[in-house]
Amino acid sequence: MRLTFLLMTFSFFVMMSCSNSTTEIKTQPIDTSLPEDSTFTEKEPKEIVEEVIIKPINWVGEDPMFFVPVNAFGEEDEVKAQTWVKDHQEKGEKVGYLWIPTFQSLSGAKKFAVGYGTFNNIEKCIAIVDSLREAGQPGVYGVRIDEDGHRMEIRGKNKIKLNGESVDLINDSTPQIVLIFDPAVHEEASEDWGYFAGQVQSACMAKGIHVEAAYENFENIEVKAVGEVIAELDVTEYVANGRRGYIAIHGYKRKFIEHDMPGAVLGRLSNFFDQEIDMVPFN
Repeated sequence: MRLTFLLMTFSFFVMMSCSNSTTEIKTQPIDTSLPEDSTFTEKEPKEIVEEVIIKPINWVGEDPMFFVPVNAFGEEDEVKAQTWVKDHQEKGEKVGYLWIPTFQSLSGAKKFAVGYGTFNNIEKCIAIVDSLREAGQPGVYGVRIDEDGHRMEIRGKNKIKLNGESVDLINDSTPQIVLIFDPAVHEEASEDWGYFAGQVQSACMAKGIHVEAAYENFENIEVKAVGEVIAELDVTEYVANGRRGYIAIHGYKRKFIEHDMPGAVLGRLSNFFDQEIDMVPFN
């Protein structure tokens, strides 16, 4: 009886102890740190810098460009030419570099020339030449980059040479001339060619441009306008393989324009003479 009472008492205390306790669940925080010997390191985002690629001057379009070279580097030193250009561009100067053999109108030396330009008109080239000469570079001169292979040196306003001969600047009084060139016998020309050439002729004459026909049997053509000899032109110098077309002449400037629709030809002549030459009624 006593044993039974003790067992009942012990059970009662155990139950009371369990009922008064609170079950606590403890969670350990997740360690997201990396071990000290980890090779991973967080990097700052890199600033994206656009690399400026400096390229040599190439022929663009049909019109001549003017350039004032001031130095030259060997064919293995293109990087030096690019560095020169970059340094001067950072000063806000209009400069560039070119591979001389690219252009027939230059000397052909296998060098990279650096200098000022290119410019679309000779007046800007003259201004740069004069400025550099006054600044202590008496030997500097400008050149014309052209597709016709004729060498022009510009050493000042009244010091311009074309193929070694002195020439004058073009002005408002310089006659404008168009030769309609047909290398074939005239009777063999197509009707389209005759009609198109007639439209070009009418449009040019309406603008005061002197127009003459030229045929294969002329070795040299002597163009006379406003009472004086303007140019003596060797046809073979501008035309090859029997191509029909137009030879535009304005002072020292010469350009051959191939036979095409009248509108296209007049567009090219407009660029050459720097004036709008529009179609006119033609019968």
